[in-house]
Amino acid sequence: MQKISKLISKAIGNNSTTLVLSLGLAKSWEHIVGGDLKDLSSFRSVVYIGKGKVAITINVLSSAIMLAQYNEPNIIERVKYNFKIDSVKLVFKHSSEIKTKNKSLENSNNLKIKRCILTEQFENQKLKSALENLKTELQHAA
Repeated sequence: MQKISKLISKAIGNNSTTLVLSLGLAKSWEHIVGGDLKDLSSFRSVVYIGKGKVAITINVLSSAIMLAQYNEPNIIERVKYNFKIDSVKLVFKHSSEIKTKNKSLENSNNLKIKRCILTEQFENQKLKSALENLKTELQHAA
């Protein structure tokens, strides 16, 4: 059994540390960066530099790069505390778009609303009648 674990350790090497850290960072990203940056950034990669030292690359919207730099000490401390790492270096990469779960949900909701308005098909009749009343009031006010 020990021979197998040694072979696995040789095959994986330092990649096991980065793999575990990558999975952990991806899973707990919102907690690591905090509420201000969770929708403005995404985890990109981690590189194991040496004994207890890693470099983490983060995609950040160009408009939020100053906010990310301001929060850099907090992010480093959270990574050190949560993953028991001695030294963390953050590398910020400018990005024009960040893909998150929340944005895709928001976009799908916007599409549903636009589709309802364009086709005038509403599932809720009370909402439909309220919007029609509002429409007539606005027309009379104009």
